[in-house]
Amino acid sequence: MMPPIPPASTSRRYDLDWLRILATYLLFPYHVAKTFDDLPIYHVKNAELAPGLDFFTAFVHQWHMPLFFVLAGWSAYASLARRGAASFLKERVRRVLVPFVAGALLLCPLLKYAELRSGLSITAKGVTPLVGRYDETFLQFLPTFYTRVDRFTWSHLWFLLYLFTFTFTLLYTPLFARLIRRPGRRLASASVAR
Repeated sequence: MMPPIPPASTSRRYDLDWLRILATYLLFPYHVAKTFDDLPIYHVKNAELAPGLDFFTAFVHQWHMPLFFVLAGWSAYASLARRGAASFLKERVRRVLVPFVAGALLLCPLLKYAELRSGLSITAKGVTPLVGRYDETFLQFLPTFYTRVDRFTWSHLWFLLYLFTFTFTLLYTPLFARLIRRPGRRLASASVAR
């Protein structure tokens, strides 16, 4: 029988909370800048571009998502240590998988439609400029979003999918639970997961 998982620290890590808040707010100027920068891959581009924004978007791109993964890992550790593996998995379904599915079904059609209206189609194969003008209304487009592989996308929600499947939930929960239980091998106190 395995020993119980040691309890996580009950003290809140406000430094990590503020880092998470600042990283989240940085998403707004970053995504606005992507509309105007000269770098090619983005869903909607303005007719007039500002190549100087490339420096800002390229710089932020290098470290911003890795920071989110570090923060997610820290929260996953605290949650797993406090709740145990079964409760942790239930919590991840509720807080990661459900928002992913809801967002992919309800929000991503709007983004894909705006992308097509701007003359682009972004798929796993890359960016394809559309030949001719895209004239479908949103109501004509909507059913095809769910039925055509070249139109369905989870777009920016890939982060949630990665968190749930590849990184912290399904594949590594048994390993993380085992590592947390090992005496003398505990990581530093983590923030209390929300």
